[in-house]
Amino acid sequence: MIFNDTKITFLIYSPYEYTAVEEYLKIMAKKGWLLTKIKGPFFRFKKIEPQKIKYSVDVIGKISYYDSKKYNELLEYREYCSAAGWDFICQASEIQVFCSKENTEIVSIHTDETEKFEQVFKSSLRGRLSELFITILLIFNVYSQTTYGTAYFLSSNFSIFIAFIGTLFISTNIIKLINLIVWSIRAKWKLKKYGFTPYNTYRVLRIKNILISILSLLAIFSTPLFLISDNLDKENSILPLFITVITFIIIIFHLKEFIKKNNYSRNARITINIACIFVFAFLLLSLTTGRILSNTNDDKNYSSTYSDLNLTIADFISNETIDKSPYIDYTRSILATRIDYSCGSKDKYLHYTLLQSNYPLVIKLVKQKWA
Repeated sequence: MIFNDTKITFLIYSPYEYTAVEEYLKIMAKKGWLLTKIKGPFFRFKKIEPQKIKYSVDVIGKISYYDSKKYNELLEYREYCSAAGWDFICQASEIQVFCSKENTEIVSIHTDETEKFEQVFKSSLRGRLSELFITILLIFNVYSQTTYGTAYFLSSNFSIFIAFIGTLFISTNIIKLINLIVWSIRAKWKLKKYGFTPYNTYRVLRIKNILISILSLLAIFSTPLFLISDNLDKENSILPLFITVITFIIIIFHLKEFIKKNNYSRNARITINIACIFVFAFLLLSLTTGRILSNTNDDKNYSSTYSDLNLTIADFISNETIDKSPYIDYTRSILATRIDYSCGSKDKYLHYTLLQSNYPLVIKLVKQKWA
């Protein structure tokens, strides 16, 4: 994305991929773009003449402004780098970036390879732990929807949408986690045997980003598809969930900016972050799994106005002997249509579920579940 002399790119990375980030920044400099800021996965560049620029990315871990000793050491290190011909560009979470046009080498903030590996691994693992928690919630969510009631799941756009998006997020987080595990095992073995730690190259990082981008695009383009095919009058419409999640993300973003500007203590920030995670988990479960499970068992979702029924209890006995009105639940999705009928009591009772679909695979799946 280019605005006048500013370019913004998207690159998902972890601290253990810092050498890949250095390689990426060098490539961008040769194309005429100089890094000015990193915010999450977004890299902002300004237009320059194409040239060779050396970059150094240091993994510094979490350093609080309230830890005066470590923070002062960090500032002293930046002054030392500046005197050696390296310009400080920015700090992003647990990394800091320097650049130099001169052919000089920068002395890393970590001089011991073992110490450096441990710092990089801890910094990388911190980002994955929160994602692991969310992944476990999503796995539970998808499992509950797909196994609790197969017919209802296949005939509900809401259920299909949540399971589809959940699966994409699970796949994305698993790709990141596997990448970290493979690197840590390989790096630890190399460090023990040869005394040095290999880090991911830009080629490996680029492949990972391509896979994640494909999954993200599937999620983005599937959302309007489900919204268009969704019945907005239904209680379990996708639109309220979509609006709620977007609103929550915006609130969290502004909350983080507010905390950053007001310089809250470390304990206060940790408490607020934990509270946000639990609120997100509660919203995720209540708006997805909770709504679906309650909808399956709630008689309020039944309607006796649906008249296109080929089989009712009246085909077997007289309506005059039936005390209760029939419960008829009709749901329709992009995959299937489901009619659930029940009427009568004790020995004069009829209940059946009819599922119709134009896709043989859907019918086969339901047959296997009902077998």
